[in-house]
Amino acid sequence: MTSKNNILILAAGRGLAMDGIHKLKLSIPKTNENLKTRLERQFSADLNVVIGYKGAEILSEWPEINFSYNHKWYETGSSISALIGLEKIQDQLPIIIMPCDLILSDSAVNKVLESEGDVVFLKQRENRSESSLNCITNSGKIVDSYRGQKRNNNDLEAIGIVKISSKKCLTSLLDHTFESENSFFVEYAVEAFDHFLSVEILDAVYEVNSVEDYLSLWESSNDFS
Repeated sequence: MTSKNNILILAAGRGLAMDGIHKLKLSIPKTNENLKTRLERQFSADLNVVIGYKGAEILSEWPEINFSYNHKWYETGSSISALIGLEKIQDQLPIIIMPCDLILSDSAVNKVLESEGDVVFLKQRENRSESSLNCITNSGKIVDSYRGQKRNNNDLEAIGIVKISSKKCLTSLLDHTFESENSFFVEYAVEAFDHFLSVEILDAVYEVNSVEDYLSLWESSNDFS
């Protein structure tokens, strides 16, 4: 599938629970791809990557990437990284923003590419942590959000992927940067812009936050090829 979207990957964080390896370099089970190569293939696009931790190593290995640098990667949340990247490619809508700790099946990527409008992508997950961002929706629109365990079974969890299609949405996000210093990007986005659509992802999405997560992926029966 040919994509007209621009893909903005948030890859500035250190990932303390990953033994120091940068997540874009992770090998995907049952394939010969690392995560960076996989994302390029799935989205049929060059990646725009916000770097920070091990930024020199990433550029030395992949000098062809389009990059932005978060100079304060060690003390800011993913919102700052997202806004830095958005500033650079703001004239290239639509833009898909996602963290570098997600491994998606091809069908999940197709759902993201096919969805139109300003969208936050959600998933029904039973086990949620205190940092999980749950979204309350009404008629396909996000009306509120909260952290922690879900309060209602209909409340889906944001998986970290946002699609910006309208200038109105982009302007709203860039105009509220003073509120974003330590927040996660999706949480910041739904607070700064109140017209996001919600799209549920039913296909495989695997989040790798630790070595244990990565080992579980290798040991599972999930086939992400």
